[in-house]
Amino acid sequence: MDVKTTFLNGEFDMSMVGELKYFLGIQMNQMKESIFISQSKYAINLVKNFGLETASSKRTPMATHVKATKNDSGNSVDITRYRSMIGNLLYLIASRPDIAHSIGVCARFQADPNESHLNLVKRIIKYVQDVNQFEYLRVALGLCTTDQ
Repeated sequence: MDVKTTFLNGEFDMSMVGELKYFLGIQMNQMKESIFISQSKYAINLVKNFGLETASSKRTPMATHVKATKNDSGNSVDITRYRSMIGNLLYLIASRPDIAHSIGVCARFQADPNESHLNLVKRIIKYVQDVNQFEYLRVALGLCTTDQ
C-alpha cells in the first residue's frame, strides 16, 4: 500500500501535542486574533555563522549614498559563501520585511560578486545583529467565528 492510499483511507494516527511555538527557525506566539512571528534565534545564529558577532552593528541595512553596480575592477570573492549569505538572509525575510529590498539588491550580483558586494551583505547582517528582537505581527483578517 502506498502513502497516498494510506493517507486517503485515514490510516494515519494524528495527535495534538500543543500549540505551535517553533517551526523551521520561526518562533510563533499565537493570540486570539493575531500571530506574532520572530526569527531572533535564527538571526543570532546567522551572525555567528558568518563570524560577525564582534563587528560593530549598523542602524540601517543599506547606506543611502552607496549605489551597487556591477564593478568588474573589484577583487572577486568566494561565490559559494556569498550565495550562502544571501540565501540565509532571504530566509530571514519571513519575519523581517525591512531588509527585503536590501537583500534583493545584493542578490543581483550572485553570478560574479566582488568585495564591494560582500561588504553590502555584511552590512545587512550587522544590521540584523543590532535589531534582532524584531517581531512581526500578522493579523488574521477575514477570520469569522461565531460564539453561540
